[in-house]
Amino acid sequence: MSVIIMPDTVYRPHANSRNKASLSPLSLTAIALTLCGLTIGVLDIRWSLQLVSLGCVYSGALLATMGLLVHLLRGNAAWAVDGSLLLGLAALVYSGPVLPVMVQDYLEYLMP
Repeated sequence: MSVIIMPDTVYRPHANSRNKASLSPLSLTAIALTLCGLTIGVLDIRWSLQLVSLGCVYSGALLATMGLLVHLLRGNAAWAVDGSLLLGLAALVYSGPVLPVMVQDYLEYLMP
């Protein structure tokens, strides 16, 4: 594969990355932490793991918030991933009354 550069054009390798929607490591870590925390919390294994679960969910939400701000400031379209994670968490918290009792108990601990 070869690259042809015209003498009258300016080569900008990252010109298309401004609006490109891609998952950043920050977003992937936020998603992984949040999903692991919710999985541990719903399984209700032990009380000590509930603390780990809450820590994972809170740190995932914090990373998603940071990722949302970073992607918005950079003008990257990947802000939608972090925003959707935060909206999903908000929807989960507000839909608590229609969820099973085990999940409702976990959501009570999740509320600050």
